[in-house]
Amino acid sequence: MGEAALRIDKRFADVAFLKENLWGDRLLADTKKFLQYLNKKSLH
Repeated sequence: MGEAALRIDKRFADVAFLKENLWGDRLLADTKKFLQYLNKKSLH
């Protein structure tokens, strides 16, 4: 679902955008992990 959301709106990969939209620290931390996972996945 996360990958689908990123295809619809790339801004969800921008942590600054998410902070501006009042995402909390825990959600931002998990999002960063998810984005790192996607980056590693795309390298393989």
